[in-house]
Amino acid sequence: MAEIFVTSKQLIETLHITGQELIDLEQFIDADPEDEWDLKLGADYRVVASSGLREYTFAGAFAVAECLEFRKQQKNNWFQKLIEKLIKAIKGDIRKTFVRQQILNNSSSLVQNNNIFFLSKMDVVSIFRTKPSYLKKISEIARQDDLTTLIQGSDYLDLPDQGIYYSLPGMMKLGQVFAKEIKRRNRKDWCGDVGFEIAPCMDDILKQIKKRSDGIDSAKQQAKKKAGSVCQVTNVKGNRVEKIPMAGHHLYSSAEYPHLVDSVDNIICVTCEVHEHFHQWMGGTQKSCTLDDFEKFVQQFHPASSVFIWLHQQRLKLGNQQPITVKERHVLHLSWPIKLLNAVK
Repeated sequence: MAEIFVTSKQLIETLHITGQELIDLEQFIDADPEDEWDLKLGADYRVVASSGLREYTFAGAFAVAECLEFRKQQKNNWFQKLIEKLIKAIKGDIRKTFVRQQILNNSSSLVQNNNIFFLSKMDVVSIFRTKPSYLKKISEIARQDDLTTLIQGSDYLDLPDQGIYYSLPGMMKLGQVFAKEIKRRNRKDWCGDVGFEIAPCMDDILKQIKKRSDGIDSAKQQAKKKAGSVCQVTNVKGNRVEKIPMAGHHLYSSAEYPHLVDSVDNIICVTCEVHEHFHQWMGGTQKSCTLDDFEKFVQQFHPASSVFIWLHQQRLKLGNQQPITVKERHVLHLSWPIKLLNAVK
């Protein structure tokens, strides 16, 4: 996924501070490159105006929230400290939100093996905001630590053709080791929070994927019901003697147009025979297809069909659709059940 940025305006609204307070925090963090705070241009923020106005990644926003907590806790007034404890709890939730957003936007590799969920090494690198070489170092340390020993098969998989995948329990262990090894405070806390948040965040993600898949099934049933269980291409309909199986076909394919998968307007009711013939004509079910492709198929094989007017109406409803790229694919675009890995242990 492309990096998502939080504007300075969004950040001050989220943290309930003023613009000047944000500037003061930025100057405090930038003042000493050797202290425990670390904001890197390109990795944690970008400058979007000649005035120095910044936009932050989730990790950068997390660092600002963490620094805000730290500075408020330096005050000595006991009543102020009591108030700050309450603020800390609120800010802690805000920081967790940044971490959860990073997990959500970098989990498109999610796969299942033996009822355990795994993420690719590159997704894990993105979630921890680290480098592949440093992740490798942390993994080696974790394997030697009695408390965080990484177990092959349950904590990670090393697949000959697909590389290394880490499970959610494995990432929890990595988070503990990252937090022990890293010196920078905001980086230490970020990695610790990733280890703590990965499991509940993934539970929420899996629920949404399941809900989406249920929505697809429901949309297909609605499309068949609207068509009266009649094939919209051939007008064939089964009866109580001859059952003719029907399929709900996505005019715009699921993989490249995931935002349309549960739209009734994107589904046409056809016989399974027509459905299979179309995908064979396209070159297989893995090939991307569009409404234009389906229209060409009907013109070639069912030129007398009355479906052309309906297809024209769907084109007007759906508008000009653009496919997503591989980089834009998101974990919430996955289907349930999650794809299984053929793991070599």
